[in-house]
Amino acid sequence: MPDLLPAGPAGGGAIMNVKTTDNRSGRTIMASIDPITGGAGGWSGGDGADGSGANSSFLKNTPVEINETEVPIKVLRYGLVPDSGGPGRHRGGLATQLEFRVFAPNTVVTARNRDRTRFSSWGSNGGRPGATSCFWRNRESNDAVDLGNTDVVPLDPGDVILVTASGGGGWGPAFERDAQAVLFDVQQGKVSVQSAADDYGVVIRDGAIDETATAARRARLAANAKPGIFAFNDQREAYEREWTDANYAILTEVLASLPVHWRHFIKKRDLRRHGTTARRISAAATAARSAAPSTSQWPSSRSSGWRRRQNERRHAHMTQNLRHPDRSRAQRGAVEGPVLVLRQQEEVPSTTPPVGRLRSG
Repeated sequence: MPDLLPAGPAGGGAIMNVKTTDNRSGRTIMASIDPITGGAGGWSGGDGADGSGANSSFLKNTPVEINETEVPIKVLRYGLVPDSGGPGRHRGGLATQLEFRVFAPNTVVTARNRDRTRFSSWGSNGGRPGATSCFWRNRESNDAVDLGNTDVVPLDPGDVILVTASGGGGWGPAFERDAQAVLFDVQQGKVSVQSAADDYGVVIRDGAIDETATAARRARLAANAKPGIFAFNDQREAYEREWTDANYAILTEVLASLPVHWRHFIKKRDLRRHGTTARRISAAATAARSAAPSTSQWPSSRSSGWRRRQNERRHAHMTQNLRHPDRSRAQRGAVEGPVLVLRQQEEVPSTTPPVGRLRSG
């Protein structure tokens, strides 16, 4: 199977929307300016596609000139991101990047459906993971803001937005990639000279491959290679070490004991405060139960046995309603919430199962 599976694709890419005002006409403008898409994963037959991986391969971009004509923005940078594709015998596809400046107050940018800000596309069959996506406001200034996975951003005049998709994962060991293919990637600006040496073991000096240095470096990379079907980036590896099955089980028990509308709040607040070891999660559980007021009075905080009995009771009433559609609601007994009743039509013989239309009971 590893020979057949491609490496991880870039996942969801942002559809960039801008709501702003034209300073010349005063007209409000709302436009979708571009999809920011990432690369496909490398596979046994070749490299991943650059900038149009997997589920985003059908999307089309808008030329810069059209965007600048129809929307009062200035595009500063648009293209592929060097070194964003995961190294491999077959390289992961490169990510796309868009940087633009706005000029009017009360401008709002949305970047929905973004993915892989922390967990990048995985490498496969010895390949390495791709680069993560990023989203910045005024990155090259003193008031730079890393927007992370934010999807709605208010902007002031002069603010600059930079959004980058993630790269696809690489397939196969990078030190097995054809050295001439690595050199061609460097010449195309897709891979840096540093990455060629560090990741692929190809040493390039004065635009040419140093055969002796390359052979020595590739031998070292092969000796230190870690076997494995999949390769994840450092953030995901750290996450997996913390969130073991045991810790997930404790978290599930804690959240199940709370009212539904408190669960997300408690998860964000107390787990960030206490950490994720079993002992600390237990401490978070104690804090959570004391913070949520009167949790015992809500059905959502009762035992799973109570919920199971309630579901069985509802099912029994529903079954009774379907078997006896002509009985009144009072005869059937009160049932919590709306129920659906099949009304038997008169022309249907009694030996035929009830047929009719659904109505609210």
